[in-house]
Amino acid sequence: MARDTTFLGTGTLLKVATVLVANRVSIGGPTMAVPSIDKTTLDDPKRRFRPGLPDAGELSLSVYYDPKAATHITLLSWWKTPGLKACVLEFADGGPGGTPVGSTYAFDAFLTGFDHNGEELDGMLGADITLKIDGDITSTPTTFT
Repeated sequence: MARDTTFLGTGTLLKVATVLVANRVSIGGPTMAVPSIDKTTLDDPKRRFRPGLPDAGELSLSVYYDPKAATHITLLSWWKTPGLKACVLEFADGGPGGTPVGSTYAFDAFLTGFDHNGEELDGMLGADITLKIDGDITSTPTTFT
């Protein structure tokens, strides 16, 4: 019987500087892209392009914000003192209970946005966080035996 290669997002983890980000609701990205560079000359009958430098893009996440959670305090302080942090996105494709560990993307990133929300009647206190990835992403697949 073939192994199921579809996975739920439930259980996907994000670690910033080895600390697990608490109360994750959703994670989007990375938004990896390669820009197109126009190389058309006046002699060309049609436009011509070449690939530009790859951009690892951004990672966005939504959390239920807890002003007392250590990771949320850390993320907010990162806005006050910007800098690169080592991050690991761990997908939920590992075995039950995280054995083996899921496939990972490891990268350096810095905070570009921390948008509070949910400050309303019956609203869940939340935050939308955006990280800009610097350089390359190292991908490590899960190995099933």
